[in-house]
Amino acid sequence: MLRYGGNTSCVEVRCGDRLLVFDSGTGIRNLGEQLVLCGSASLALFYTHMHLDHVMGLPFFAPLYLGTTQLDIYGQQTAHGGPREALVKLMTHPLFPVELEQCSARLQFFGLKPGQELDLGDGIKVITGLLNHPGDALGYRIEYRSRAVAHVTDTEHFADRLDQNVVALCKNVDVMTYDASYSNDEYCYKQGVGRKGWGHSTWEEAIRVAVAANAKKLVLFHHDFTHTDADLDSIRDGAMLAHNNVILAQEGMEIDVATGTYVVIPRSSVI
Repeated sequence: MLRYGGNTSCVEVRCGDRLLVFDSGTGIRNLGEQLVLCGSASLALFYTHMHLDHVMGLPFFAPLYLGTTQLDIYGQQTAHGGPREALVKLMTHPLFPVELEQCSARLQFFGLKPGQELDLGDGIKVITGLLNHPGDALGYRIEYRSRAVAHVTDTEHFADRLDQNVVALCKNVDVMTYDASYSNDEYCYKQGVGRKGWGHSTWEEAIRVAVAANAKKLVLFHHDFTHTDADLDSIRDGAMLAHNNVILAQEGMEIDVATGTYVVIPRSSVI
């Protein structure tokens, strides 16, 4: 499991000089190390949902402990609270020795609702959409300078129809990421234990959504943690036969939204 990587979800989107980050899985630690070298950081952190694999990297995000950091945190406001309440629980004894209130970064919290549109200034618009995941989750559409990106992770498709919330988020985007945790065979009990009701989707469904939404580039995302590099190579080969513009997410991958081209940056490199 060396080539595709093993960190949990963290995706950054750069709109000019503005930095948007989606989820703080363990992958955010690498981002933090790069930002510390810059001496300061100002970023917006959007949570798809507050499950542990999507938040567990935040206590190890170095800019959180710097007074020069401005961190605006967005997440769905539910009956259980919003992102602040969840992160306070995460960083509380005995789970972690430093509490969130002890961090030096300047923090602001914003509760979101599905279907909400945010104007972040500088021509950046963020649109939310409800996903089908236990406890609910949000998908995001980011629009900037006539370009659009959709980030759709942790969602389960419906057996009898496309999820129109997802199609709307992905409509005509330049790049879409989609929860392709399983294959159809894995999902439907044909290989080992079935995954129906677990809150995740398949790479075959990802292609159906991409075609229906007319997305230019499809990125298969949120790989199942049991899949080895060889398993993911097999998924890649099958997906490329079914769709002419699909790639698998890989740690260190950078995608140029305007052109759809991508490179993979070694972890040791500083951007």
